[in-house]
Amino acid sequence: MEKQKILLVWGYHRQAWVKIFEELTDDFYFTYLFYSFPEQETESFTNCNKIYWSHFRSAQHLLEEVQPSKVVFMSAEAPHTMSLNWLCKKQEIETITFQHGLFHNLNLYIKLQEGQIKANKKNKLILTAEASLIKHNIFKHQLLFLFFTTKFVAFNLYWYILKQKFLERKFTNTEALSLNKSKFRLTSKYIVYSKGTSQIYKERDGVTTQQLIEIGSPEFQSFVNYASQNQIQEKAYFLLIDQPFSEIKDFNSSGFGISKKQTNEFYLKLNSFALLHNCRLKIKLHPYSYESDFFIKHANIDYIKDTEIKELVMNSKGVFGFFSSLIIPAIFYKKVVLFEIWEESDFTTYLKKSSLVSMKDYFNFELQENTFQEINKNPNDLENFIKHFITSIDADAVELLKKELDEST
Repeated sequence: MEKQKILLVWGYHRQAWVKIFEELTDDFYFTYLFYSFPEQETESFTNCNKIYWSHFRSAQHLLEEVQPSKVVFMSAEAPHTMSLNWLCKKQEIETITFQHGLFHNLNLYIKLQEGQIKANKKNKLILTAEASLIKHNIFKHQLLFLFFTTKFVAFNLYWYILKQKFLERKFTNTEALSLNKSKFRLTSKYIVYSKGTSQIYKERDGVTTQQLIEIGSPEFQSFVNYASQNQIQEKAYFLLIDQPFSEIKDFNSSGFGISKKQTNEFYLKLNSFALLHNCRLKIKLHPYSYESDFFIKHANIDYIKDTEIKELVMNSKGVFGFFSSLIIPAIFYKKVVLFEIWEESDFTTYLKKSSLVSMKDYFNFELQENTFQEINKNPNDLENFIKHFITSIDADAVELLKKELDEST
């Protein structure tokens, strides 16, 4: 039987994003499409076929060459992705939006983007001439791709884009999207880890609960497999699963309003706790922090980039963290101290009402010697947490995704 051809409009520079598709390469013929120009590509975690937007004049040209049975999007909200989504629907090619990570509620995304804008203004960040030119060329190609795809048939799509640009002058991108809901952004179906981790699709895009197809968390599934095959050996370190709150060089961004000084002071406070227990502090950096170089240097702190994350979490004495997809298996398997920065987070709001973590205020917290020992998880709380954020311990996300991709349209 010939393998289905599936077009993945998907970032392949992050290993965690492509892992689930890489496990299905024996079942499907995947083609990745993400960058506008080949020179933008910095890293690749796939050996599958890769193509670039700039190599195609229109969506017709793109679909003629790839001939996919389905198209999977990370999102369809830019001119070129919306025009591809529009043509796929006309040609009865199924389009799918697939969740990639722990998604947050609308209010938190707005708060994060407001913090990012303020931080960039405060630090007077401006794009380099080269970066500005690339950004200009990308948007120019997106508009040309849109025009050659739709001509003047989809006039409402042009109006939608103009309205979106106008709203973004007053609101953050996410808030503007929520005020400018459109069928052009909606795909045929939405495959999510759980309905509890994907409410943004409802709040921002107007997707109904019935359109959300749950498959469980691929990341959590990998922890279940690891735990069943390996003996857990707790070692003398505490782990922080970090977030890029103070800088994202990839986006020429000052982060989300937390200063570099605040980040380093936070690290030193956690390190003091680790030293009290004769342990090291290991900090698993977010991929967006890999290029940052402002982190405090201390003989007891290890900064970790690419690693076997399951082993790192499972063998720790305890985990510190924020809202992230990695915190979900950590909460299930380990004792976790969670830090709240923004009260708008639905994730931290949910956990504050449970017994599953020790919740601390990022800006004003104290860690007692027995902080982790005091965490006593209530079985009912854990069961409800699984339903809300994981769907089921037994959910085989890879097989369920395969089933959805196999399904005839």
